[in-house]
Amino acid sequence: MELCGKLVDCFCDNRVVRIYQPPQKFINKKLPTAWICAGDSFGNAMIEILPQLEKSFEKDCEPFYIASIMHTEWESDYTPWPAQAPWKSSELFTGKAGDFFAFLTQKAIPLAESNFSIGTDHAVLGYSLGGLAALWGSAQDKHFGRCGSISGSLWYDGFMDWLKNHAEEFRNKKVYFSLGRREEKVRNRQLRQIGDCTRNAVRLLKPFARQITLQWNNGGHFNEPQQRILRALLWLFRKDRDRFKRIE
Repeated sequence: MELCGKLVDCFCDNRVVRIYQPPQKFINKKLPTAWICAGDSFGNAMIEILPQLEKSFEKDCEPFYIASIMHTEWESDYTPWPAQAPWKSSELFTGKAGDFFAFLTQKAIPLAESNFSIGTDHAVLGYSLGGLAALWGSAQDKHFGRCGSISGSLWYDGFMDWLKNHAEEFRNKKVYFSLGRREEKVRNRQLRQIGDCTRNAVRLLKPFARQITLQWNNGGHFNEPQQRILRALLWLFRKDRDRFKRIE
């Protein structure tokens, strides 16, 4: 299927902000935006899912922009504080998500709002460490009324304690979690906590969220990441189905 919208690269403080603009026929008003924490894999994800997504604009979900800050360093930009990585070959996580979200909210979002027909309704979502960052960043800033953690690295040292103390920051937000069924069956002791961590995250946020869900996928951490991102976007922006707070 041919893509009707377009991808545009904008430059800000020596960083690239890549923005997907929906087909022109939908740009008759200010539209919401989904900010995806996926680094340079954002480009590959968009190539696969955008044709499917554009078909849904007609019937299943409201049209929206999609944006991402390119050339990120996952172990730095998507980690909230320094921590030891759970695999021997990796360096320490350096915990620079605060700097990343400062750039996102103070530079990238104003740039997008001033150059496109983008309103003030923003979502943030991500995969793996990007899902961890999306949850952390959503609690830090009023911009984000929708949040998605897709196979999010909630096993991160200290994160569940932090989430317990900041659950109220998700009041009236729409929150999406997803996980592969095999992700909690790995050998690594820390990584296999992901199932319990994700279920506990849903339990903690459910009293405050406007709407919340946990969707299970077949396979492990690396199975069909693009399709998992697509499912998250469709749920976060689906039409007329967020009137009731519920767990699905």
